[in-house]
Amino acid sequence: MMKRALAGVLLALLCLPLAAHAVSLTVWTRLTEQQVSPIFEAFRKLHPEIDLHVEYIPGGKNHINKLMASVAAHAPPDVTTLDVIGTAQFATLGALMPLDALVAAHPELSPDQFSPGQVKTGQFDGKLEALPFGGDVSAIYYNREMFRAHGLDPDKPPRTWDEFTKVAQTLTRAPEVYGFEIYPGYPTMTTFFGLPYLWMAGGNVIDPQTNLFAFNSDAGVRALTFLSDLHLKYHVLLPSAIGKTGDADVLLDFRQKRVAMTFGGPSQLQLLQATPVDFEGGIMPHPSPSADTPSTSDIGGDNIAIMAAIPQDRLAAAVALLQFATSAGAQRIWWTSKGFLPVRKDMLTDPYYDAHPLEKVLLAAYVTAHDPPRTTHYVEMQQYLRDAYQEIFLAQESPKQALDDAAAQANALVKRTGTP
Repeated sequence: MMKRALAGVLLALLCLPLAAHAVSLTVWTRLTEQQVSPIFEAFRKLHPEIDLHVEYIPGGKNHINKLMASVAAHAPPDVTTLDVIGTAQFATLGALMPLDALVAAHPELSPDQFSPGQVKTGQFDGKLEALPFGGDVSAIYYNREMFRAHGLDPDKPPRTWDEFTKVAQTLTRAPEVYGFEIYPGYPTMTTFFGLPYLWMAGGNVIDPQTNLFAFNSDAGVRALTFLSDLHLKYHVLLPSAIGKTGDADVLLDFRQKRVAMTFGGPSQLQLLQATPVDFEGGIMPHPSPSADTPSTSDIGGDNIAIMAAIPQDRLAAAVALLQFATSAGAQRIWWTSKGFLPVRKDMLTDPYYDAHPLEKVLLAAYVTAHDPPRTTHYVEMQQYLRDAYQEIFLAQESPKQALDDAAAQANALVKRTGTP
């Protein structure tokens, strides 16, 4: 009822000017103050008539749990940022305001200007309920000097799985240096870094017809066979990384020149820029199965949404915040705060990237990246896949058997809960 009532008055309210007196607006975010406060500070300068209160709740679980409790208590913030994989949880509860009427009244908010993959993470049942705010993406970092030393052109990194395997073999000088590094026990390995290979092989995480997990398809087996063969067949992976569990510093061995290539994303580039290495680094997109198969990655980052329970006298202020947060001016702030990548496609042509080619590689990968699987069991799926990766890379199970086991566990959870 709340959503229908707000939708009914939204078009009229959108055209109203902000009140002459200060309007209070509360925002919650999982991001740290260091990461995102420059954007909010810029908004305050632009809109002194809005009394903006920002609560920083670092850590995805902390933010999700507090926001969920506030929704249950009918006392949510006015606006929130949401991890792209957590947006669905609140949309299905009816806690987010549909934005279609808002976008119709403000073409500058059109989803067409953003990464299609991230836009999909804010769409539910034909409605747009969140807009992209900050982007994240995975890629591969490589040591350009090692490429040169082994007769490889660092300006032409491998594009296909076969090329990547051959380059990794060329770069491997065991036991001192290995061509690539994978952490099978690192949860993000199985999703943020690993799922692009499933998609490029033609597979899906979830079958759209049955709403059951389908990462154990032939495509899934093919993708994981490619990754595991790098270790079990070609011996180009750093062995000490295979048995590690939990989170890992994916740049440590890369910094120490023990591996020539490793997975990474924008946060790793920020670390490299903060504490530079003594060699020239490069970033390449994920290799694809063949030259005619486009590379893709996994969308990460945060959306921004207006809560359905927002008081009507704060709605215009919330709209002003969304307008600013998604504008080119605000998105450029990510260049200095390094919290995320910009979410606008038009920024690829900005002269900034002429002097920052590594960041351009990441942004180019981001704007064509795949949306993450829409499931309420993301964390559990990640755990089941992590277990499968460990079994495979330790040669205890075949890719087919390990993925079948993981899918069986995930689908038992779907059937038990009644939700995909």
